[in-house]
Amino acid sequence: MRGHGLDAAHLSAAVLDAFRRTAATAPDLAALARHLDARIAPELGPEDFVTVLLAEFVPGAVLLVNCGHPAPLRVDARLRVLEPPRACRPLGLSPEPYVWRVRLQPADRLLLYTDGFTEVRDRGGAELPLDAAMHTALTAATPEAALRDLLDLLRERAGGGPVPVTDDLTLILAQPVAASAAPHPTPAPGDHQRRS
Repeated sequence: MRGHGLDAAHLSAAVLDAFRRTAATAPDLAALARHLDARIAPELGPEDFVTVLLAEFVPGAVLLVNCGHPAPLRVDARLRVLEPPRACRPLGLSPEPYVWRVRLQPADRLLLYTDGFTEVRDRGGAELPLDAAMHTALTAATPEAALRDLLDLLRERAGGGPVPVTDDLTLILAQPVAASAAPHPTPAPGDHQRRS
């Protein structure tokens, strides 16, 4: 989202409200993105825009729509930035959203983040690399532990203090759940079925 302060907070609230009202009934993520664009476009100034990344987890994959947002990071045997096949403008700039599918194995993870993550710099002002240390952090035993390890790594590389960012920093680490057979219902004590 372009801008900060109360205007940005108001716009963010409008996007979230439109999402909540439409997400459950939209036929797909591209239609949802088009609805969000139509809903907020009248509230935007001539130089305003909102970036959006929509994700829907389905068996064996994640469906993505990326309207100008930082691309998610796939965590498997290595780290890969999932750049969309073709660029799509942010909301407010007449985007043409489309859905694309990325296969995921049960052990894979997906890191979604705001631009505060990409703006973290080391002591010398360089971008943080997607290296073995970051991969180790993101493959910790649980997603919760992985996020803690990632934040510790960012603090360490940025000089040991609070992570210095020029914008907000939001991180979401998702991992698919392996499908399993539904458990059979267990009758309560004293609940017997009679057969005739």
